[in-house]
Amino acid sequence: MLKVGIVGIGFMGMIHYLAYQRIENVKVVALCESFFKERLSGDWTKIKGNFGPQGTQMDLTGVATYEKLDDMLADPNVDVVDICLPPAAHAANTIAALNAGKNVFCEKPISLKAEEGVAMVEAAKKNGKLLMIGHVLPFFDAFNYIYQAKIDGRFGKCLGGQFTRVISDPVWLNLDKFYSMEGSGGPMLDLHVHDAHFIRTMFGMPKAVRTQGRLRGEAPQYFNSQFIYNDSDLVVTATSGCILQQGRPFTFSYEVHFEKATIYRLLQPSPRHGSP
Repeated sequence: MLKVGIVGIGFMGMIHYLAYQRIENVKVVALCESFFKERLSGDWTKIKGNFGPQGTQMDLTGVATYEKLDDMLADPNVDVVDICLPPAAHAANTIAALNAGKNVFCEKPISLKAEEGVAMVEAAKKNGKLLMIGHVLPFFDAFNYIYQAKIDGRFGKCLGGQFTRVISDPVWLNLDKFYSMEGSGGPMLDLHVHDAHFIRTMFGMPKAVRTQGRLRGEAPQYFNSQFIYNDSDLVVTATSGCILQQGRPFTFSYEVHFEKATIYRLLQPSPRHGSP
């Protein structure tokens, strides 16, 4: 039985908690929350996000609760620490957990600063522990299908494609923090990072990326990116960001071109579990 401790009971912390209920031989044994302390008693009623269920009153019987990370890290019952904190807090908390001898699953992005991401990887190596980042697209059937088609060549050479990931302005969040490059990094690091990761997985490291869009303060709000490769036949672009109209549900799509086929998918997260 793999025993998990979740750090941060916000929207993603709740989604992770619900996901673990569906996995055999995995159990959430501890929760850590230092800001919304009422959530340690199970009051998750104010949690909401862009997919998944509304927060409710949770029965946390048998789950240890902590206000301080150090106290949870001292719990020998915790095998894996799941970091569901804002991106600015990823590095310090991940490194602390790795140094405490815990394996770590950390939500994306790995960090807001490249040097912090490097430090997290080095801490995992130094302690001989796993550091896993929540880039989930390769595990979705719709994305795994086009990846496997590219690998096995069933439709001939892959010629690239267009990826889109757009939501309405996330008014359920603190927008000042969301659009802060020192807080969450805005939609580029919250949304676009998914497609950027998958594009690199499927097509390899580009030699350059060109992005144009509009800003909200210092953070990109809505933008288009072109991924440049040495192969001139390979055309890869991505559109991502937030629009102001609240009627727009969270949607993402792709149109991927092969020599013998074009594959298009428009996806919306399940209202219950958040996967297509």
